[in-house]
Amino acid sequence: MSIPLNSVFQEVCRTTGFCAIPAPQVTLKKILHHTQGFEKSPRVYQQTPCIMKHNYFALLLMALLGTTGLAQEVNVAIELVYQDDGSIAGYPAGFNTWRIYAELEEADDFLSAIYATTESAQLSITTSTNQIWNHADGGVTPTSISSGDIAANPAVGYDSWVTIGAEDNSEASIVTYLSLLPSLTAFQEAFGTEGSDAINPNLAVTDGALFTLLDAANGYAEGPDNRVLIGQVTTDGDISVCMNFQIFPDGVNGEMTEYDNYCEEAFVPLSVEETAVQPATLFPNPAEDEVTLRLDPTAGPAQVVVRNLTGQQVWQGTATQSQTELPVATLPDGLYLIEVSYTTLNLRETRRLVLR
Repeated sequence: MSIPLNSVFQEVCRTTGFCAIPAPQVTLKKILHHTQGFEKSPRVYQQTPCIMKHNYFALLLMALLGTTGLAQEVNVAIELVYQDDGSIAGYPAGFNTWRIYAELEEADDFLSAIYATTESAQLSITTSTNQIWNHADGGVTPTSISSGDIAANPAVGYDSWVTIGAEDNSEASIVTYLSLLPSLTAFQEAFGTEGSDAINPNLAVTDGALFTLLDAANGYAEGPDNRVLIGQVTTDGDISVCMNFQIFPDGVNGEMTEYDNYCEEAFVPLSVEETAVQPATLFPNPAEDEVTLRLDPTAGPAQVVVRNLTGQQVWQGTATQSQTELPVATLPDGLYLIEVSYTTLNLRETRRLVLR
């Protein structure tokens, strides 16, 4: 599946009038040169650890979708929607399917984009096993999947994808994705396939976006929690997400609010054995250069692995005491996953650590 660059540049052309350069030759820098005259009101940010500054994607989204306004509230929610019970043919054994939602403040708020910039938090969907299952007939977004596809092959309905509001192609929704860093194919690497079912690695975008057009029906909040569906992930591990949002309060064109560094995590459902063990904790969290891992003293020794958001292992050790100091002083700031595997139990936990 190829990156829809033409779709992005067609929207730039339609919205900004900048159509002189053929799409293959257009760069974000050239687009910015022609969109500097856009009037931008001051930004107001949530009080989060990360403040976003202008870069190519930030300004591109402004050119496409508007200017900034007053901050409101937004949350991220993760829900388990299916746990493998052997009833779905073709579904991977032992996996679970989760859905990820943005919860907006008002029912008429509009979610226009999920993004990352080089100076904001990453756009990441991370599993503790670094395994995201994708069905051969699925897609990076669900807008290529029909209800007929799911009826004919129910496993397609559990494909992993990212989205803004849409869960299939029934509403003719437009959801476009584009990444520059760490690669042009970051979304495909996590959610694409090559004609057969695939187990793909975690998503970690440092400069890129997923967006829909202003006033598209799929961007508006729904239900009592004012939710917008933003992803579905089928994995055999715990799941953690971090992302930045661009929202139009009250759906008003031209007034935009940006929210940086919203994170949430969810864990594989507990077994009977797990319920007897006190969960692992990290203190302090967020941390700077010292952090203590606290374990249930009755659980015995544990293997501890520290991974970054790309799934790369950056440290491994054994915790034999109820409190263990983790050597994090030399690690760069960011979000890390701490995997705890108890030696004498069939039990693994994952905890999220923020270094800043």
